[in-house]
Amino acid sequence: MTVIHEAATPTVESAFPARADRGDIYLVRSFVAHLAQYIGIGLISGSVVHASTLGGSSLKYGALIGLGMLIYCMKFIIESRFRIDRQLLRFLGVSTIVSLGTGMLSGSAQHFIDGPRAGAILASTGVVIAYVAFCVREDRRALTRRSVAGVLMLGGSLFAVLWVVAGLLGGSDHGGH
Repeated sequence: MTVIHEAATPTVESAFPARADRGDIYLVRSFVAHLAQYIGIGLISGSVVHASTLGGSSLKYGALIGLGMLIYCMKFIIESRFRIDRQLLRFLGVSTIVSLGTGMLSGSAQHFIDGPRAGAILASTGVVIAYVAFCVREDRRALTRRSVAGVLMLGGSLFAVLWVVAGLLGGSDHGGH
């Protein structure tokens, strides 16, 4: 309930009553971070795939990829409560590469029919980029010769399968939006 003071203007304190656990603030911050993550990935994936399957302005799609990466990074900046230090900046740098690889993979899945050959390249490259960057970000010890060889084999197998499917579909762009 909002309490109106003498000047008939609600205050921040009256509009948002204090809670002992501050769960309300945590929930809003968590929700905004969640939105930043997925909107960022969405912008990246849409821009990467549209640039490769539908053609168009490289400047426009490049700017949208950059904006998507910036929005994606906001997730981590929000979660750090805007305390930016050298460690967070390194983390953000690697996270943008994770987001780019993830965007390549999800964008190719969304528009594979529109550009199957481009989709095959994006998906296979994206899975490798995302995995390697994710391991660098989360636990560098996971980047062994064996794990890199495994993800390269996965990327190569994915490429081979999707390239064959692209050939069965005619291999050319089928339009889009």
